[in-house]
Amino acid sequence: MTSPHSSPSTSPRPLLGTSPRALPGVVAVEAVVGQFLGRRTLVSGLVLTVVSAWAGNQLGPRGEGRLVTTGVLLATAGTVSSIAWTWVLSTRWTTMALLPVRSRDLARAVYLVGTLVMLIEVTAPAAAFMLTGLGASYTTVVVTACLGLGAAPLVILLWSATSSWHRVGAGATLVAVMVVVVRAGPAYGAATALVAAGLCLVTGPEVGTDRPRQPRAGRLARSSLVLGELLRSAMTQVNSLVLLGTGTLLNLALQRHGSPWLPGCLLVVINTPLSSYFSRHPSTWLTVRVCPRTWLSYWRFGAQLAVFYAACATAVTLAPGWSPRTPANLAAALVAAVAAAGTAAAMEMYWPFTDWKSQREVLRHPRKYLPAVAALAAAGCGWLLSAI
Repeated sequence: MTSPHSSPSTSPRPLLGTSPRALPGVVAVEAVVGQFLGRRTLVSGLVLTVVSAWAGNQLGPRGEGRLVTTGVLLATAGTVSSIAWTWVLSTRWTTMALLPVRSRDLARAVYLVGTLVMLIEVTAPAAAFMLTGLGASYTTVVVTACLGLGAAPLVILLWSATSSWHRVGAGATLVAVMVVVVRAGPAYGAATALVAAGLCLVTGPEVGTDRPRQPRAGRLARSSLVLGELLRSAMTQVNSLVLLGTGTLLNLALQRHGSPWLPGCLLVVINTPLSSYFSRHPSTWLTVRVCPRTWLSYWRFGAQLAVFYAACATAVTLAPGWSPRTPANLAAALVAAVAAAGTAAAMEMYWPFTDWKSQREVLRHPRKYLPAVAALAAAGCGWLLSAI
């Protein structure tokens, strides 16, 4: 009897009765959707859209269109990078390779479905925030959406292309898009990104790899679960950098509008790859469960996570500069970091999520928001007490 997180079966899911010879592209899209796309993605996108609309309506940081555009690009990079690492570079890809579909068709399907996920989880929340908080025009929203949608296939190609030349080309194109955005404006950058994305879909550069990636880590990384994950996992690194950058941009926008509280520290604790460490690594979870003094391992994990969150929260809080309200904001950030780390460690100890087929299901499970909710409650109480 195999566990839900064991190696995938060699028999792919039955498709919807479509003949692979007649419509190979449709078969590839159905296969990718059936293997990797689920209801949790829709739930995650809906929650993010509602929260973004509420935050934009309450905070109202008007006139920060350039910062929001940068935030959309960062969110696109983080979301699509996780798609590349949890889809194409996962063990589930071996199942996809057994289908009677050309690898180029599978690559095109990944580009299309990955862009759809980005539309649900990034574009829709960003559009809601821009319309409610920035008072942006529909033209600006469409341009920003097109910029993110055009960049999505390039990010997938950057991480998971089988050819090194394709990876270099995708990276160079992304740099060119950013230069065009800065020099000529988001509209020209969006047009450039859409043209590049169209070329990806037409040519279908192959994605995937047969070589397992085993980054080296030093003795210090091996002694710390959190540090080891940060050094070994590119997905965790990208996620952490994106959250750090997005939190900094949010604090800068609010500081310009005279907000007394800078809640950007709450974004850095939504680091799902770290807060769901044991759920994503079932072998480590089983090892810890059978060891004596299991609670001590979880306590160490929570303490290490709290230190990392506190460092990120402090950097985000100090980014706008020093002000009379900075001590209160720092106190709230540190309290939020401890609360989020404690919640994540408790969830992994008592309610780990092990019923998954791909790691992206763990990253998009509704439980990912529990550390952020705990951090919000703790930070709000800490800020009010320090402000008295």
